Order: sequence, then C-alpha cells, then structure tokens
Amino acid sequence: MKILFTTYDYSALVRLDALTRLEDEVGKLAECKWSRKHKIKEEESRHHVAMRVMPDADWVYHSGLGYRPPKNRKYKISLLMTDLHCSRSLKLSPQGIVKRLNKNPFDAYLMQYTKLAYQAMPEMKPIEHDYYLKHLKGPKFHLAPSVSPEIYKPSDKPKLYGVAFLAHASKGTHPFRYEIKCGLPQLAKENKWRVIMRDRPPGKSGKRYKNKMLREGYIVGPKYVETVSRSKIFIFGLGRFKYPAARFMEGMACRTCVMSDPPLTAEEVHFIPDWNFVNINSSNWKQKLKYYMTHKEEREEIARNGYETFLKYHTHKVRAEQLVKFYGEHL
Repeated sequence: MKILFTTYDYSALVRLDALTRLEDEVGKLAECKWSRKHKIKEEESRHHVAMRVMPDADWVYHSGLGYRPPKNRKYKISLLMTDLHCSRSLKLSPQGIVKRLNKNPFDAYLMQYTKLAYQAMPEMKPIEHDYYLKHLKGPKFHLAPSVSPEIYKPSDKPKLYGVAFLAHASKGTHPFRYEIKCGLPQLAKENKWRVIMRDRPPGKSGKRYKNKMLREGYIVGPKYVETVSRSKIFIFGLGRFKYPAARFMEGMACRTCVMSDPPLTAEEVHFIPDWNFVNINSSNWKQKLKYYMTHKEEREEIARNGYETFLKYHTHKVRAEQLVKFYGEHL
C-alpha cells in the first residue's frame, strides 16, 4: 500500500509531536511519502503536488476541513478530524460540518473522538452524542490518541510526588477540572501530600515548541514524562468535551495511577472504571484521592492494569497497524 501524508511536521511541538510519530510508525508498515518535504510551485494545487510527489498513491492522509477533494483522481483521501464541536475558522456548527463534508465527501474520516459531548458555540442547538456517527456519510476510523513507549515509560526512580495535576482548567470549558485545581492545594496540605500543579504552556498549540518551552521552565517533553512517571497519581478530569484525552494514555504508559471522569468512548478505548483508571466525579474525587493515596497495593494494581492496557491498545505501533488495516479494507 502507498500512502501520501500532506500534514505538517509536528515533531518539535508540544503534544502534537505524537501525530508525526504515528506517521513514522505507519511508514514502517507501508510505502509512504510526505509532501511537506516538497515545495509547492506557483499556481500548483494540492492535487498537483500529490501527483508530483506520489502519483501512484493509494491513500492521501490529509488534515484541514477547508480543503475540497478533487473529483477526478485515482487515489483516495482521508480527513483527520481533531475537533467535532465546531469549526471556528469556517464558522460551522457540527450540523454545518456534516453538511459540508457530505456535499464534498472525503473517502474516509479519521476521528480522534467519535462522540460529541459539548458544542463550543453557545448559539448552537443541542445535538445528540452520536450525531457524526449517524449523519456523516463514509467510512470512519476512531484514531484515538496514542503515544510512544520509548518516550512514555515507567521510571526506575522512586516516586517524587504524591499527586500530579498538569492541565489547563478553564471554569467554563473544564468545570470539574477547575474544581480539582481549586480544591487540591488545601486537600494536599491537610494530608501532607507532595503535589505538583502546572497549567499548560501559553500560546496556540501550533506555536508551542518543546525546546523553547523547556528553556522557559515549563513542564513539557521529557520533563513532563518524568513528572508523570514519578507521581503516584495523575489527576485531571476531562471537561465538557468528554473525549479520550491523551493524558489517559500518557499516565498509563508511565505506569502511574490515572484519576479522571471517563470519556464518552470509554468502552471503545478499553477504559474500565476502577480497574485501569479511577473513575471520579465532583462528589467523590476527594474521597477517592485520599483512599488511593493511602492504599498503595490497590493504587499500584490499577497503575499496572493501565500500563498493560496501554501496551495492548494505545502505542503508536498498534494504532498504525489499525490504520493501515482500515485503509486496506476500504481501498
């Protein structure tokens, strides 16, 4: 199989580097090329670039909702979808996104989450969780987050922190996470836990360069991995979107006990409450946190189960194998 990637190189960026590492794993399983390595000539369309770089491609892996696939082509195009709740750049609601895509369809949709929990624009009408699954036409693949076991892995050093909270928490979008952020310092003080709390680095995701952020003292890249792996518990909460955040996979890969409310697609991604992560909500997170901080064997068993779940289902290698199989089934 021959696959052309038209995506950017995210390898130097915070978090987004996982997408490029996944592409590299796909490259081990299929013949792949990347059009980003070729300059676009004057008046040359994306289609012409594809034909110049890989004229015999079976699939083109594309990111960007604004692109309209050309009709006269031999290759197939899949669209990477990272946001379902809205498209601010195109000013589209989920209904508008589905209408646009069904009118100018791609051949497949790679969705980082498949169920919708919250719409970011207040003027939008309520929508069912399965709206995309029911109304978006064409094959769909759940491209849930994955991480590299060579990067995210258990530490052989003693645990340094009792609890780690490393997440952005806005009161409007992340009410439960915001509650944890506000309540954790006092709870830690009362129980004499060593806690580390940090917000995400500033700026837009496409501008957060790991080396620059590290120099400025932010917990990103290898520093982030070390912090998570040397914490007994990694707590966050999902916010209103309820998608399977990469933090689940990152914490499990570090063999750290993960505490959060479950995503809508928990069953799809093999998350089992209180077996491979601790299921918490607004009314019980303090009690559960105190319990697992004082019950080491149970906490470490959940961490081990999470680690085994990660190795079985959520490495880049596993996700690449699933994607290549999906492509093969829809040629």
